[in-house]
Amino acid sequence: MKKYIVFLFSFMAIQIGSGIVLTWLYTPDPAKLWSEAAQAPAEVQFVGPNFGMLFISAVLALVISLLIMKLFRRFSRPHRG
Repeated sequence: MKKYIVFLFSFMAIQIGSGIVLTWLYTPDPAKLWSEAAQAPAEVQFVGPNFGMLFISAVLALVISLLIMKLFRRFSRPHRG
């Protein structure tokens, strides 16, 4: 049960951390936004999600979480002398 909790927390931490970093690095360009606003359509068109990037980010987070679990397991074992 302990390994599942470690996996869950490490997976969530990676997802939240990557979201914070991506938000922090985002810099909008106001001039570009205003120039594009004049050409914006009257109706909103929703585009489907990009499943490729979603899948890649989920697999990457999974691999990093598994590596964290492996490191946690290595350091939590009692040392035999």
